[in-house]
Amino acid sequence: MPGLRLNDNYNDGLNGKTRYPVIADPDNTDINQVYLDYAGLPDTNVRAGRQSIKLDNVRFIGNVEFRQVMQVFNGVTVENKSLPDTRLYAGYLGRVKTVNTKQHDTDTVLLNARYTLTPADALVGYGYFQDQNDAIASVSGNAGAFRPDSAFEAAQLFQIQNADAAAGDFDQPGLGQFMQDSGKMLGSNIEPRRDDRFAGGQRHQRLSA
Repeated sequence: MPGLRLNDNYNDGLNGKTRYPVIADPDNTDINQVYLDYAGLPDTNVRAGRQSIKLDNVRFIGNVEFRQVMQVFNGVTVENKSLPDTRLYAGYLGRVKTVNTKQHDTDTVLLNARYTLTPADALVGYGYFQDQNDAIASVSGNAGAFRPDSAFEAAQLFQIQNADAAAGDFDQPGLGQFMQDSGKMLGSNIEPRRDDRFAGGQRHQRLSA
């Protein structure tokens, strides 16, 4: 929804004012999320409609919620927690609305399995498969990995979060922030805590040619 602004001298990515600095938050009035949930199966939730999705560290699938216009997806998702300490997630997405308010048809399958070892440690396996034909360029790609996800505190100052992954090849990056990293990655991240503790990190990334 349009907010209060002092002037219109900026480039929102859609208004054509390219001589001004980019503030990529265009005006938008729309329904953010509208969906139906079905919980009639044991330990299972089925959701159909426009929805926000955040998986793991949101590297590939996320809602980019720090932007004025949050990214949302139209589709059907299923989450199951029948197995001890395990979350199984699957979905089919037919449309995505990106942070620049543009909407694109997509043909995307999401598969994600997470096994919790301790409150701070988990093993995650995932596969994301997408085709998108109505963007500026046709986009298709697959991402798959098996990764440990863990965190621990050192001297009450740092939270070290391991995110080692061997990601699959992409033909193209896709859908704006959605599936945005192309190539193969192996590394580790150290992420800042919300209580303003310090952080640092390292990452090694090899992009496909």
